[in-house]
Amino acid sequence: MWEFIVMLAGLLATPILAVSYVPQIISLAKTKNTDGISLSFWYILDASLLMLFILAIDSGSLSLIIAQGLNLVLALVVTIQVLLYRKK
Repeated sequence: MWEFIVMLAGLLATPILAVSYVPQIISLAKTKNTDGISLSFWYILDASLLMLFILAIDSGSLSLIIAQGLNLVLALVVTIQVLLYRKK
């Protein structure tokens, strides 16, 4: 039973995590409004996700590599949007 729960968690975690970024990405693209978005949070998140991606590569687990790679790319999209749309 535990193995089934672990497998199910692995299958569901990546798409749920990916979908969680979509509203922020769409909102930023439509409004170009970055008020209230902490750039330092996104820098720290990007750095930690890069480290997790490196660990996933080292593990050799394709599912972890895909999950962490997708997580990193989507977080970088938000970071880039904030940098592009932030008023100087």
